[in-house]
Amino acid sequence: MVAGFFRKVSVLAVAGLLVGVPGTARAEQQARVVYSIEFADPGEEHDPEPYGAVVLRLPGEDRLLWREGRAEDTPSRWRYPATGAAIQEVPFTEDEILQVCAFVGERDGDVDERLADGCLPYEGVHEPYVIDGSGGHVTVNLYGVGRAAGREVVPQKGFADCVDIAVANGADPLTAHDACDAAELTTCYRIFREAHGRQAWALEACQARVD
Repeated sequence: MVAGFFRKVSVLAVAGLLVGVPGTARAEQQARVVYSIEFADPGEEHDPEPYGAVVLRLPGEDRLLWREGRAEDTPSRWRYPATGAAIQEVPFTEDEILQVCAFVGERDGDVDERLADGCLPYEGVHEPYVIDGSGGHVTVNLYGVGRAAGREVVPQKGFADCVDIAVANGADPLTAHDACDAAELTTCYRIFREAHGRQAWALEACQARVD
């Protein structure tokens, strides 16, 4: 059973450290986090039934990216969200992120397994954070951490901004990663065009890398 390791998540929630819990978030939205999460149990033939929490660890608090309670009808999923990327506007900047953490169990008949139990140092976006457990692993993909919409401060343009713009307009996150990572603006736009056709946002995204 995973009562011991999963108690960590309960303690965080009670202490108000999970910023995603209503009433604990700071009011001012400063940045946008674009991400997806994958759940893997190599010994399972079907999609896992994960429960627990995935968070970004900040000084003195955690920001909840995903949470599922343990129940008899825990939904099966291998990815969150099912397609594309999730987007959160958050009250902190990228510089405040210390770690990427996952405390995730899985219902597996009468015996629960640990898919992930721990944290990895935050080293920037576009590097998958694979957090292991005794029964599998959880991969946290961070596609971009950039300024939130509506801020008066003009964001510094770059790689993350390119991905932000593309994913917000419906681009596949992996396509956005490849396009925004291209050496030339024309190559960036070509990758978007081949995947999504001619789109005004594609040029905007590619230009964001160099503006």
